[in-house]
Amino acid sequence: MAVYHFPHHLSVPVSDRTSTASVFSFTTGTYHFLTCSSALDATAFNAVAIVAAVRKVNQNVPVWAGEIAPHIGSSNGNTTNTGNCSNNKLCGRFGSVIWYADAMGSKSRAGVAGFARQDLVGASYALINTSILGEPTTAVGGFTPSPDYYLLYLWQRLVGARVLDVTIDGGGRSVRAYAFCTRGTNSSATLVLINIGASSVCVGIPSFVPSGMNLTVFSLTAGDSTQGIESWDIQLNGKILSLQENGMLPDLSGAKLSGASVTLESTSVTIVVAPVGDGTLPACV
Repeated sequence: MAVYHFPHHLSVPVSDRTSTASVFSFTTGTYHFLTCSSALDATAFNAVAIVAAVRKVNQNVPVWAGEIAPHIGSSNGNTTNTGNCSNNKLCGRFGSVIWYADAMGSKSRAGVAGFARQDLVGASYALINTSILGEPTTAVGGFTPSPDYYLLYLWQRLVGARVLDVTIDGGGRSVRAYAFCTRGTNSSATLVLINIGASSVCVGIPSFVPSGMNLTVFSLTAGDSTQGIESWDIQLNGKILSLQENGMLPDLSGAKLSGASVTLESTSVTIVVAPVGDGTLPACV
């Protein structure tokens, strides 16, 4: 599934556009449910239902997901925005990464071909914030990539278009797993592993990955553990991500790991690039 900057792709043949307010409640005390399995399951269920409805009419037209994310900058019916994502507790924060990663995974598996995100800069839930809580950011040039930005950057770099079947051992219902052919190669798979639980868990690598292979791991966690999903910052393998002094992105390299299992931190998204040795994955050829 491709990810698009929404304003550049308005002429889509089918748009899955659902009013966010009718699906999610952001009143204080209820927004945490967005990262619960029931809410994530609802997103997946809707994607399957929409694709099935379209296929009854047309077998070939691509289905795109449009403005359906939980990023309206308001709550309790208040539509006044004083800054990017100013009025709800997940928009622009780490909790959004949990929903976005799972939504992209479940929609890809359902057959959704593209996910359009509004907006890159300037909207009330932009990928690059120019203000936080109504105040200009102190980042380089006044721009701060949101946690979602870093997730989508890694997704575009690592996740291919072809979806693979995957079963993960360990973690129970707190772990949600998706697998794809790695972008640009047919000799590795990219796993997207989401732990919505409050404790870290150890999960096994799928059997199509030979034992002893060197894995590349990108573990995304909240930048401030005391704030959890409400954190404005994001960490990659334990290091907070922020722009360099020259305005360039920080190092986004993965950590190397050898073994048949991976530890998923609590409330995290972990992307694992798993090579299959000298061969190729038949499903990716």
